[in-house]
Amino acid sequence: WDPSDRKSYFNQFNQQKSDDALRKILSGIGILAKGELAGERIDVALDTLDQEDEHSCFSDNTHRDIQTNLQGIVNVYFGSFGPYHGPDLKNLLTQDDQRQFESVLQKAQIAVGHLEVPFDHALVKRNSPAWKKAQEAVKALYMLGNEISGLGQKTGIGQVRVQLPG
Repeated sequence: WDPSDRKSYFNQFNQQKSDDALRKILSGIGILAKGELAGERIDVALDTLDQEDEHSCFSDNTHRDIQTNLQGIVNVYFGSFGPYHGPDLKNLLTQDDQRQFESVLQKAQIAVGHLEVPFDHALVKRNSPAWKKAQEAVKALYMLGNEISGLGQKTGIGQVRVQLPG
């Protein structure tokens, strides 16, 4: 990210066409929401009921890691990170599209905020209250990923891929 290095990712990214850069941004946060968090980090563990499959299997930080990963998506959308503010995705959307996206984003934040602490409690028994809360987070993150994919159409760059490469 060093702007003084001509070969840095910062400079390579800034030399792209704006549509290509926007597609990479949307794809990145969409894959994070749907493929990584919902799919790989929560749903696989719920399916196997195996602690080895959860996001942070050695530290009991899974709930916090998922929350902060989701906060990264929020930061990109609003163009902020703590005291730093920059270009955002929000202003590329109409007010109706902003409201729609932010509603889905808020639902994901609420669902992720309800994850059991520690997350391992969700892996004790299928259909337990903790497991169901985690399943709701999966659904909300899938919906968020799909909504991010739709932002490609809404911003005029076309469909955005939000599935993990495979």
